[in-house]
Amino acid sequence: MRKMAVLFIFIFLLVIVTGVLITQSLVVMQRIAHLSDVVGRVQVKAGGQSEFGPLVGTTRHVMAGDTLSTGPKASLTLNWIDGTRMKMGPETVLTVLKCQLNKSTDARTSVFKLDTGQVWIRILKILTQQSKFEIRTPTATAGVRGTVFSVKVAPDGNTQISVYEGTVSVQTTSGSVQVTEQRIARLGRSGSSPQLAQFSGPDHQAWQSHLSNLGPYLQITHPGADETISGDSVKVTGICEQGATLAVNEQTVIPRPKGRFSVQLPVSAEQPTFAIRAVATDANGQTTTLTRTLRLRATGGG
Repeated sequence: MRKMAVLFIFIFLLVIVTGVLITQSLVVMQRIAHLSDVVGRVQVKAGGQSEFGPLVGTTRHVMAGDTLSTGPKASLTLNWIDGTRMKMGPETVLTVLKCQLNKSTDARTSVFKLDTGQVWIRILKILTQQSKFEIRTPTATAGVRGTVFSVKVAPDGNTQISVYEGTVSVQTTSGSVQVTEQRIARLGRSGSSPQLAQFSGPDHQAWQSHLSNLGPYLQITHPGADETISGDSVKVTGICEQGATLAVNEQTVIPRPKGRFSVQLPVSAEQPTFAIRAVATDANGQTTTLTRTLRLRATGGG
């Protein structure tokens, strides 16, 4: 009788634990980053794998556990649906340690490890108190709730954190420091206290060359570049960042809930080519512009 009672309690506890795990899996959702602007040699090592492989075919997204590596002249951009964007520069190795959303609390947890190279980050949506966004380097951890900043790890292990907008909290073995807008924190390999400095002229110039890559996410999925079309209209489809406004050939387009959009544009047969220009603008006024030039197929006359 006692054995039956123990067995019953064990089964009861097992059911509870299983229910909690199932509920947790439904509440906590893994976030996936879609890749864009891929230039040069990029390799990926999926979670659980020991070797890097080329980024080919439809492998255009990454998730927790994946590591990305860029070559000497390579770069790419990681895009999340909430508007968070991260650009990787050349010779950069970045690992996605954790990337998830708690749907019940709207808490977002994103943790990355930057071994070497440089990343530029744009977090448009202000994170909740329960949220966390961190970039870990060999000597420091940079944490933010909503800002535009970059983190660079030099080959010698020195770390530089540059804040364009907002504030970044930098944690080292010597303590923490707040790096405010238009300031740079430099840390040596020893993890000593950061050395803070105001932006210089070259710092401002360097940021201007990257701001265009940190605008709202925008992708035209159809038609493809240099595609040949026929008829008196063309259907343009794509994906736009949630919350951004979108205009296609100066026509306002309202994306669907997940950012997908579709618009039919009239085409004049009098020109040999047809240009598509899509412009997305976020809440901060940053824009992303994509263009397509299509060839028109001549129709036979009578």
